[in-house]
Amino acid sequence: MGLQVMKVFRELVKDTGMTIVLTTHDPAIMELVDQVYALEDGRIVESTQ
Repeated sequence: MGLQVMKVFRELVKDTGMTIVLTTHDPAIMELVDQVYALEDGRIVESTQ
């Protein structure tokens, strides 16, 4: 189900230029996004593009 939701999100971003912010612990989902921010104790400890 998560991958189906991600497909819809990717289409919205592509078609409308919308920005979507989501949270996950799933590494498979993290591989599908444009940018990942890792948080530790409420602080950004890592950022990837």
